[in-house]
Amino acid sequence: MNDTSYILLHANVMEEQKIVWEDLLGPPKIDIIQVWLSALGSIVSGFIGSIIIIFSIYLFLKSAQSFIGVYPYIYISTVTMAMLITSAINIFMNKIINPEKYKRWSIIFTQVFLLNIFLYIVLIFAYVFVANKNIDYLIYIFSAHVIIAMLGASLLTEILSSYRYVLLGIYWSIIWSLFSILLTAIVFLSLGESNKNLYVLIWLLITINFATISIKSLFEYLYYIYYSKTGMDQLWDIYYQIELEEKEHLKKAQQELEKF
Repeated sequence: MNDTSYILLHANVMEEQKIVWEDLLGPPKIDIIQVWLSALGSIVSGFIGSIIIIFSIYLFLKSAQSFIGVYPYIYISTVTMAMLITSAINIFMNKIINPEKYKRWSIIFTQVFLLNIFLYIVLIFAYVFVANKNIDYLIYIFSAHVIIAMLGASLLTEILSSYRYVLLGIYWSIIWSLFSILLTAIVFLSLGESNKNLYVLIWLLITINFATISIKSLFEYLYYIYYSKTGMDQLWDIYYQIELEEKEHLKKAQQELEKF
């Protein structure tokens, strides 16, 4: 290899390293194509989860018509199974669409699995209590379960995938929570009892999953555009910045003590 080739090769390596370091320092890269793909994937995973809910509820309730006491267990088990499968598909889709960000897919799914088991243990008491009051009210706790599980899975996915930009996940989750609560409230107030149950069983998971992932992707995309245009990055690794400030305060305190 002559000197000119070596210099060019070295320059290319340095340029690649520069690009990598720039990517690491900035927010996660995302383009409009990835936003559309994420939205499309969320519809697919939500649709599969809804199919599981419809078939499970229909088959189990049909077999247990004379055993009303098992209704809450059927509902909560159905939500848990549907959420695990929907979350697994979401994680798989994320890994395909943005492999640089979503590298820890096995760790993410393990934590999502544990979250759903925890929700099962905690919410089973609420399901049983509501069923004893009025069996028709199960649809309300069912809806709340879907929203909580989806929000928790989404936050775990973002925190474990991009710890430096955890505030991005927190901010969009607040926006999404307000949106999903408003949407669900409007639907419950505008539909009749039979249509309400049909909406929850068929469309709720699809709608919430789509809203969660779409708003998250759009929020990330807009923040990345903002960062690209202005060079400002207020949400960058806030914990690291706090840690640096704390270390600086400790250093000053130590210096003051050493004067005595």
